[in-house]
Amino acid sequence: MISPQDSLLPSRLHPFPLLGASAFRINTSDGLPSNFVQQLAAVDEQLFAWVGERGYLASFVSIDLASRDIRTLASCQRKQQLTPLDDFPHASCGLMIVTQHKKMVVMAIDAGIDPDTNRYSNRNGFWAYQLAVEKIKKFYTSGFVSES
Repeated sequence: MISPQDSLLPSRLHPFPLLGASAFRINTSDGLPSNFVQQLAAVDEQLFAWVGERGYLASFVSIDLASRDIRTLASCQRKQQLTPLDDFPHASCGLMIVTQHKKMVVMAIDAGIDPDTNRYSNRNGFWAYQLAVEKIKKFYTSGFVSES
C-alpha cells in the first residue's frame, strides 16, 4: 500500500511495501522538491508524483523504490525547457493514472488563466509520460486514449 498522507496532511510520502519490508518516508531531505504531494501513481518499482502546492512552483518526479533515487522529470521552476511542462508557473495536477498496459502515466494539468494573455494556457490539459521512451507529450482524444 502506498500512502501519500501522514494523518490527514498531504505533506509526506510513505511507501508501504506489500512483501514485508519496512515502510519508509521520502521528503525534501531525501531530494524531493516539495513535501506537498498533489498526485501519486505507482508503476512496478517506481512512484510518479506531482509535488508542490497549487499556486506555487511544482514538479513531476519519479522515485525508484529500490534505490530511493529521485529524478525530476518536469519542473515549473526549470527555465530551460527540457520538457513541455518546464517553466509552467502555477501548474497543478488534478489527476494522475497509469494506463492499463503500464505504457503511460496520464496527468490532468491545469494552471488556470495565463496572466500575460488573459486566456487559458495551451499547456492546460491531459499529458502523458511515456514510460518506454521517457518523454512527456500532450494528447487530445474524442474517445478512448490509444496507448500506441
